[in-house]
Amino acid sequence: MVSTVSNSFYQSLPNKPPLCDISNLGIDLNVSVANGNQLKILGFIETSISIPLLNFDLALPVLVVPDTQSSSFCPVILGTNIIRRCKSVSAELELPDAWQMAFDTLVCKPATVFSTNEHTVEVKPYESISFSGSVRWISHTIQKVVTENFSDDSPLIVRPHVVKLPQHGKYAKIPVRVCNMTAKSVFIKPKTPICVVNEVTVVDDITSSPFSP
Repeated sequence: MVSTVSNSFYQSLPNKPPLCDISNLGIDLNVSVANGNQLKILGFIETSISIPLLNFDLALPVLVVPDTQSSSFCPVILGTNIIRRCKSVSAELELPDAWQMAFDTLVCKPATVFSTNEHTVEVKPYESISFSGSVRWISHTIQKVVTENFSDDSPLIVRPHVVKLPQHGKYAKIPVRVCNMTAKSVFIKPKTPICVVNEVTVVDDITSSPFSP
């Protein structure tokens, strides 16, 4: 879901980008790990991730987190937002097993979530709000999804959030939290596309391979 680097890895960088306070993102970021505990976040850095295998570069914020037992052999974790972008440009390539396994976990296409508000909602500059959305034609076998931005150029930032779906038909309600990072108000009309959801699987073990994405 989110991309992270361990603190020791960050400190070892020869030209460290500034460590920014997480509040500068303007969103209420609450990330849980596989055991359900909240992930402690030291801050974030703005950096560009280069993947020579795919001839692919992507600029984005990356969270800096405390060291753990696994971070000694896996100091960098790429989120699904990066993996999905990489997958879109890798169709013709022969990939290492670790990368192919990561791509194979993205088992469904993004489903669009629409606003359910009856009236137009104003999101003021630098304001965060929560509201409900709905998604249709989503398989009843899907149990967990993550909310992600509908578009890279959207003025609203969608907080990545894992949502557990109870038993449902082909319609489900999705709680969404967005932040307006612009200096102008953004208006959300009824039945407007506000984000997408993708199926996710919670992994409770991390491979010790140093080549894992």
